Amino acid sequence: MARVIADVRRYRAVTERLIEGLQSHIRTSDEDIAALEGGISMVEEMRRSGSSDLSRDLTRRFDEFEAVRREIRASITVALMAEGLSSVEIGELFGVTRQLANRFARDARAGDGNPPADPAR
Repeated sequence: MARVIADVRRYRAVTERLIEGLQSHIRTSDEDIAALEGGISMVEEMRRSGSSDLSRDLTRRFDEFEAVRREIRASITVALMAEGLSSVEIGELFGVTRQLANRFARDARAGDGNPPADPAR
């Protein structure tokens, strides 16, 4: 359970960083709109705003979020399997198909050694 708690904390932190990035993107978009409405050329606006750096930053934040999301899903799956839940039951809790839940279990086993065998198999 300690791993799940640590992963939830990391998930929360990375979510906050993603939100900060999205909020920054909104502010920049508002500035871009105002500048373009003011008559600045697209080339000038792209250079002024540093859009390539902003885009890379946002992409990095999304990638980080997705990586942590996969990790927390795996640690939760391991914990649920340790509590005796089947892939079907895990799928129901995650709101996904049995096939996707089976993949979660496979990924969890690959990333965490050998958690308890899946009772659905």
